[in-house]
Amino acid sequence: MILLFLLLTSYVQAGKDANITLAYVSNYCSIKGLAYYGSQVLNFPTVYDTSIVTPYALSSYIYFPDIVMTMAVDYLNNNSSILSGVHVNIKRFSDCGEWYPGVEDEYTGASGGYATSIMVSEIIERNPDVIGIIGNQFSTAARPVAEAFSVYQIPYCSMASTSPRLSNKNNFPYFFRIMPSAGLGEHIRQMLRSWSVKRITIIIQQDDDMGSQYALDIATTFRKYGISVHAIGLNTNFNLEDAISASVELKRESARYFVLSGQQPFVSSAYYLFAKQQLVGPQFVWISYTFPLPYGDPLEIFGPDYFSLLEGFILVGPMEPNTSTPLFQKVFNNVNAMSGVDLSLSDFVSVYTLNPAYDCVMQMLLGFDKLLKSDSKITIASLASRSLQKLMNYTLFTNLGYYGLAAAPVVLNSNGDLKVPTQMYYFTGNSSNTILFGRTDLLASYFWYYPNMRPKFFGGSSNPPVDGPPVVVKSELVADMNSSEGVLILFFAVSGILGCVAAAGFTYWYRKERVIKQSTVYFLYPVISGCALWSSSLLCLFDRPTILKCQTRIWLQVLGFSTVMTLLFVKVRQSAAYLKIDTKNRIGRLLRPQMAVFIGIVCLTELILLGLWSGMNVHTIKQLSFPTHNIYICFDPDYRNSTVIALFAFNTGLLCITASVIFMTEDQEFFVGEAKYPAVIVVSYAFAAIIVLPLLATADSDLSSSVTYATALWMLVWITLVSIFLPKVILVVLDALGNDFGIGSLLKEVTAGLLTGSSMSVTDEGQSSSVAETSSRLRRGLSNARQQKIKRDNSVKRQGTRKKTVKALPMGILCCRFRKPFDPHYSSWKHSDITINSYFERYWILVAAPNTSASFGVNTETFYDVLENEKSATLWIWNRRKSLWMSLRGMMGFLPALKMANNFNLQIEFSDRSS
Repeated sequence: MILLFLLLTSYVQAGKDANITLAYVSNYCSIKGLAYYGSQVLNFPTVYDTSIVTPYALSSYIYFPDIVMTMAVDYLNNNSSILSGVHVNIKRFSDCGEWYPGVEDEYTGASGGYATSIMVSEIIERNPDVIGIIGNQFSTAARPVAEAFSVYQIPYCSMASTSPRLSNKNNFPYFFRIMPSAGLGEHIRQMLRSWSVKRITIIIQQDDDMGSQYALDIATTFRKYGISVHAIGLNTNFNLEDAISASVELKRESARYFVLSGQQPFVSSAYYLFAKQQLVGPQFVWISYTFPLPYGDPLEIFGPDYFSLLEGFILVGPMEPNTSTPLFQKVFNNVNAMSGVDLSLSDFVSVYTLNPAYDCVMQMLLGFDKLLKSDSKITIASLASRSLQKLMNYTLFTNLGYYGLAAAPVVLNSNGDLKVPTQMYYFTGNSSNTILFGRTDLLASYFWYYPNMRPKFFGGSSNPPVDGPPVVVKSELVADMNSSEGVLILFFAVSGILGCVAAAGFTYWYRKERVIKQSTVYFLYPVISGCALWSSSLLCLFDRPTILKCQTRIWLQVLGFSTVMTLLFVKVRQSAAYLKIDTKNRIGRLLRPQMAVFIGIVCLTELILLGLWSGMNVHTIKQLSFPTHNIYICFDPDYRNSTVIALFAFNTGLLCITASVIFMTEDQEFFVGEAKYPAVIVVSYAFAAIIVLPLLATADSDLSSSVTYATALWMLVWITLVSIFLPKVILVVLDALGNDFGIGSLLKEVTAGLLTGSSMSVTDEGQSSSVAETSSRLRRGLSNARQQKIKRDNSVKRQGTRKKTVKALPMGILCCRFRKPFDPHYSSWKHSDITINSYFERYWILVAAPNTSASFGVNTETFYDVLENEKSATLWIWNRRKSLWMSLRGMMGFLPALKMANNFNLQIEFSDRSS
């Protein structure tokens, strides 16, 4: 029997040259008693039978459109002017399998994909005569079907799938429909605009494609025009508890205008349940694009009060067709005659929407006819064999001059949707009767009422209710150029970046100077880069935040912090190791590889942790509402995530380790002269981490918090730059001034040529003489320095022998201070005389106490480099690891500590003055 049926469906009628086949794709699982071959339906009832087709239930929404579509096929088969010589066959396919108990109540298009995939495969592979699809599907079920048929280039016309998602011609180029879709929000907005509505709530069937996509279209349009939108999502099978919870939220929001977005059963059920929660009345307006009737008798499903509660419900739909045309009257009468049912015009147009079913078939077959007549080389055989499928995308069917039931003429827009105005109806509360009261134009550019027509809302009033309590217009606070906070943040970012550029330029220009070589460019440039990363991160606080900005800010700040901390750790460790290792070559061999490995491990760990943190996909932008304004902030709801904790713990550990190393080796300040600024930087960073950031975390999230945050970062950047570069800049400037005025050379002559007798006593506090006295003696020394040098040289020449001359430092240039570990008899050094002694090109410092003395040989060039840039310096002498050390400590720099060792050419001796 099955084979016989398949043969009969492919039979070529007399007088026809070839067959083509249209496939009806629908929810045939809702009709009992059908036979199947795979997904193909082998029989279909031609007479309406209430035992298999339930009025106003899903089966009737499948049965009546099928009757109408078959009428269109019969009309064209009997019309010799259209597709002459071609007979059109019909095949039916179920997208939901076979009938099962409860299907009419349960099925909403979610077939799970299996039945749909079987159907598509059978049409493509087992039925090569099918060259076009007429669909009567839920949007959820139609989406994969339409996409698959677009891949195989088989045109698909829908009379029921209205989801705006299907308007995307990139994904569905062979899909078109005889109904409007995308852009519905523009039409509804025009109506609300005439009612001065600025607030609305959308209730969405969130697990349905049509419901969710229409809601997205409407909400996007409303927000574009400044209408406040509040959305609530419900699943298809929501219950009373869900409705009660949602109604509490709606009442808290003082919602007055509602849009229901979903399938008919969802819309009718949601409306009735919310009505029972006192959300239907004169102060409320409910709107939908879907007829609010369930699949079945609403009085039995909900209760006898259902229709009375529908009073004032607003229905938005495509413009009502002209029902007085001969074609419409013929089709309408024939449907009633064929089915044996007395359908009303409202049933035909609004409930079952049968006019698109007829027009879909006509538009499809007229498109095939146009293709055959467009080129004499195109034959019926090529049409029937799927050889012309690449020419059958939606553009073939856009405007064929066909005056149909849904529109006259039927014209499709660039989305493949019916181009038609939109009309507005209100329910009277008497059964399902509606009254038309207004419409928009084709482009939704304006809305107007029909003459003497106004909507009657619940209770009978024609005045639109207010959309809620008075609205306090809130401004959105954004840190941009229009706000003082934005200007300040931008200043912090730009000034920090410019400071880094200046520091980099200074380092490059004076890279050969001693002050730069002492720190090395390999340390200074990366530190500058770390500060630049911090300054750049402040730009992410400017303007409205985005997820990308939020993540970028954290990346830049963490990388900048780890860069500075790692380099400080390496710098201090390198300086400490330098004092313990004999030769520079050995330092290079042992120290640099270890430090390189440490830096690499820190950088790799930071990158891995940041990558994991960014990949958590929980970052979002949160709106904070205040009485007068709104603000958007970066928000991470899962801040207790293990990745976040690991990132925080790692950087906290890095800070603590660096701080402990710096403070445990603080005495190397007297050895290398650069241990002060690491301590300053670490203390600043620790203060920011321990005090500032927690305070910001607990403060109200406002622009002032962003400014405080930016201020803290900006201060850390400048503390770092100033601590490192200000002493170097001053030394370079003073050195330049000394060279310009000859002060540098004179200081060397003063040091070597001043008379003795200028020694000074040292008190317990180690204080030097006053600045005024220092300046006076320095001027006197400078004025006769050259003469003293000439006299000394002449004296030496006359004697012919090298005699030792002892010269003292000018008062104020140098004072001395001893650390207690210097000598067990510390008290004996409380009062000492300091003199600089020279023997031609050799210099040493002599510290003379009443009963003992100590001398220190110094490198002349290094010694003068320090003295020329210091107005006051302190001589430090102490005992470390059973060795004596000496260092000059000044305000601008340090003379690296000298130890009694051959590589420093240092000699220290003690002598009893009496001897």
